[in-house]
Amino acid sequence: MMRRTLADIILDHPRHSVGAGDLILMSDVDEIPSREALQLARVCAIPPVLHLSMKNYVYSFEFPLDNDGYWRAKLVTFGATPEFGYNHVRASDELLLHAGWHCSWCFRSIQEFQIKMTVRAAIRDYLLMC
Repeated sequence: MMRRTLADIILDHPRHSVGAGDLILMSDVDEIPSREALQLARVCAIPPVLHLSMKNYVYSFEFPLDNDGYWRAKLVTFGATPEFGYNHVRASDELLLHAGWHCSWCFRSIQEFQIKMTVRAAIRDYLLMC
């Protein structure tokens, strides 16, 4: 529901003017693209959907995961695909390597961790009631 709302804001809000050819970054808040990756996408011809391969961390940037990277964040060229909507699925095989960082469950304090867990439990309970 939240992702559909984000797409509605992008498409329907009168203050936003999104036009054909504009790049839209689809990522969660813990997926941090590098400045260089975004600048490269602005000046180079990129495919309609370009996934960003990010170095993956858990709990802190001190703990990298030993895997092939994290690819869910992506740049979408508005108007280049028939449908537009925020999603977190693989939409192409095009991948820009070393494009940023994903830090799952990274917080500055235990209180921030507790807030996330409380909100997550409330959302789960709400969805179970629907």
